[in-house]
Amino acid sequence: MYDIIASLNIFMLPPLITLLTSIVIAGIAILKGKLKKENILFALFCLWYALLTPNFLGHFIIKDVNTILKMERSIHTLYVFIPFIGMLFYHTALNIKRTYLEIITFIVSAIFAFLVHTPYYITDLLTYPWGHIAKGGIVFQIFGVYAFSVLIYGIVISILKLKQEKNELVRLKIKYIILALNLIGIFTACNVPAMLGYNFYPLSNLMFIPLIFLGYGILRYRLMDIQSVLHVTFIWLCISSVIVVPNVIIFNILYPFFKSIDKSLLFFLLTIWFAVNYLYFIKVQPLIDQVFNRRKYNLKKVESQFINDIALLKDLHLLLNELSYILKRTLLIKNVEIFIKAEDKENELYNLNGDVIVIDEQVQDYLLKNPWVIEKKLIENKPQYEHVKNILLPWFEKLSAEYIIPLEHNEFIGIIALSERANLKALSNDEIEFLQNVKSASSIAIANSLMYHSLSNLKNNLEALVMQRTEQLQKKNEQMEFELKLANTVQKTLLPSILPANNQLYASVYFRPYMEVSGDFFLLDQLDDTHYLIGIVDVSGHGIPSALLTSMIKTEIENLSRLYRSTSAICTQLNKKLTPILQESGFYFTLFLGIIDFVNMELLYTNCGHTDIYIITLNDTVYPLTTDSLFIGADEHINYPECLFELNTKDRIILYSDGITEARAKSGHLYGNERFTNILVASREFAPQDQIDIIIKDLENFIQSEDGVIRDDVTLCVIEIGEPVAVENYLKKAITLYKKKNYNEALSILNSISTVPLSASYNYLKAKLLMKNKHYEEAKKAILQALKEKPDHKEFNYLFGQICFALKDYQTALDTFADLSMMQPYKKSNEFVEIIKKKI
Repeated sequence: MYDIIASLNIFMLPPLITLLTSIVIAGIAILKGKLKKENILFALFCLWYALLTPNFLGHFIIKDVNTILKMERSIHTLYVFIPFIGMLFYHTALNIKRTYLEIITFIVSAIFAFLVHTPYYITDLLTYPWGHIAKGGIVFQIFGVYAFSVLIYGIVISILKLKQEKNELVRLKIKYIILALNLIGIFTACNVPAMLGYNFYPLSNLMFIPLIFLGYGILRYRLMDIQSVLHVTFIWLCISSVIVVPNVIIFNILYPFFKSIDKSLLFFLLTIWFAVNYLYFIKVQPLIDQVFNRRKYNLKKVESQFINDIALLKDLHLLLNELSYILKRTLLIKNVEIFIKAEDKENELYNLNGDVIVIDEQVQDYLLKNPWVIEKKLIENKPQYEHVKNILLPWFEKLSAEYIIPLEHNEFIGIIALSERANLKALSNDEIEFLQNVKSASSIAIANSLMYHSLSNLKNNLEALVMQRTEQLQKKNEQMEFELKLANTVQKTLLPSILPANNQLYASVYFRPYMEVSGDFFLLDQLDDTHYLIGIVDVSGHGIPSALLTSMIKTEIENLSRLYRSTSAICTQLNKKLTPILQESGFYFTLFLGIIDFVNMELLYTNCGHTDIYIITLNDTVYPLTTDSLFIGADEHINYPECLFELNTKDRIILYSDGITEARAKSGHLYGNERFTNILVASREFAPQDQIDIIIKDLENFIQSEDGVIRDDVTLCVIEIGEPVAVENYLKKAITLYKKKNYNEALSILNSISTVPLSASYNYLKAKLLMKNKHYEEAKKAILQALKEKPDHKEFNYLFGQICFALKDYQTALDTFADLSMMQPYKKSNEFVEIIKKKI
């Protein structure tokens, strides 16, 4: 091991680098190419050109000349096949089919492999300060000519292919092959002086240089032009020399003194040396990079400025114009088209000129999954893109683009299409990196701009919609106000226009709807000269629906009151008729209904779920009126009872809605029944209208002091009972009307005082009126009342016989008229007897 270490020499470094480089490049070609023929041949080509490096390395380790010669011949047995390997590689890389040449080169190489072991191939071993080299014989020289011929053949076919090829990427690849082959030829030719006995280091040990160029051209997807590669290589050498050369010089100067310097001082000097080198990398290196990499520095500067500028741009048009301008100016792009995804259409893209293109989902998905710069030449020539070539190439043609850059930020936004450059050069790696960085920043800015634009549109649309809705609401409000005013006007017609104020009854009313129209209404209708219909209704809810129901309810009550003089019958029939309608609409109503009889001074009433109605007597006693019945609309089969209350002059009936007692303070307290009855009693001595004013004022004071609110319709009616009717006056009036042949009016007056016991004469009059109106059964009852008092009265019996005849009770009629004839001869009776006998 010590002998091996001792034999290490600086001249071993180039062949070692070449060997390692060829192995690495061959490995990359195999792994990257997935056993593709071109990559396998390229890997063999690299390894074959590095076959001689183990020989050169062995010269420094092996000292026996015969062993070295044996090793040389063994390796050259394989090495002589390099023209054949080269021929296969040239044809495959340049897509040329010349099988006969490949067979010829294989046969020739095989012949040389046989001749390698003769003394005509390697004759001796030459020794130089840098190592050993085989001395070639006549066969070796012929092989050299043969190998150079194949190399020149490769260069020639490459140049011819270059002239024919139109694709820039393929042309650049061929250029790298030509460069590498020329370098290989030059380096190989430089072995000749040493083999002829001249002390000249063989440059074939530097074969890693052409292999690197060739590997770059074959394996790299995106190539720089050769001038750029040489430029970058030169810059790297210059920058490296700036730090390496001074360190080597300083080291060589100080090395003799290292052993004699104190360890502490040596440590201090090494620390300073390290600090100086560190300072160089931190401060000096960036300045040198700026000088030698001016393009890269400028791109970074433009990139930084652009990112700062677009941060201030919210308008999408300004942003896209700025992006287009930067790409054209910085990268010398002839034409830049930016297409953005339409907001409302999934597969449409549009540009600033208004042009629209439709992008299918397959292309969109590929761009979203591969958000980097896509180059047309790579798609055309690289096998990695074979599966998407037919999808993407039509888009390059459609957009007249050489590069397509997807724009995405969590989702697909659009694309940037770049045409060819003004200088017709491909984009460099630095420019691609610049483009990728600008694209990333632009994607975020465009996404934000689209979001801002969308929010602005949404805001504007919302404002327009609000204005439109406001206008519509205003029109609807105006229409509603008109309808409410109309409904209010109509509803007022439902209420009594003139309140009664006579000897029998005096009424005052306060009516305030919660809205324009009310669900409350009251009744003060005179049924006849001695009867009044009073009541109050409270429909659930407020507004127009409730008001519409009030008109229907009032009409039904008025119709039923013409048929019945019983509050029980009216309420029962009203509930039966309206319950289906109310249940379907979701409404109900409470009702207090009463009939005041001023002959008998009685109030017949029924309370259908309404709050208790109060009667206040002259001595301030308060009586609540209730029948404990359900509201109207609960069940159509309910039979409502009726009650009777005896009235006195000056009694007051208080009709009111729960809008008064249920007025609520902010604290939650109600105005309540107790306070209401107290104020009723306190204000009893005042006239009805004054009493109402006092009650309403107290209610308002409660609302203001308690910071409360009334959320319901308010109705209050005070009815003061007057004197009972004089029956005799009504009877005289009925006789006068009878004489004037106003039978209906006369009968109406008699009916109005029907609860008062009548004399025989007035019952006889009533029977005659009922007979005139063909109410025979009621007429019979009335005449029978008269006959009870005067059974032998001739006229009474004669009328009774007529009524029985009208009722077709001929036998009773015959008996009556026969009795009349026996009692006293009566011509008309005899006539009726004859007529009745004929009927029988």
